Amino acid sequence: MPRIVSIHLNPVEQKQLIDLTKHAAHWRERQRAQTILWLSEGKTVAEVAKLQSRIPETIRLQRRHWQLYQFESIQEGHRSGRPSVLTIALN
Repeated sequence: MPRIVSIHLNPVEQKQLIDLTKHAAHWRERQRAQTILWLSEGKTVAEVAKLQSRIPETIRLQRRHWQLYQFESIQEGHRSGRPSVLTIALN
């Protein structure tokens, strides 16, 4: 039987995470919030990974980040690489 490392959320944290799953600007933030909610409900890492089509190590990493940084771990960070360039066609 898999070991369940539980995440305890108070009602305020739970409500904020539910709001993030519905209204966060970036899909990754919504996915991370849902991950934490499912883990707090007692789902195993393997179950959450299967539900989100992700590898278990990604779920474990997200759990560790939540334990260390709470809501800061949900926020989408800066991405490296070339920034998008928008051009405006002038007539």
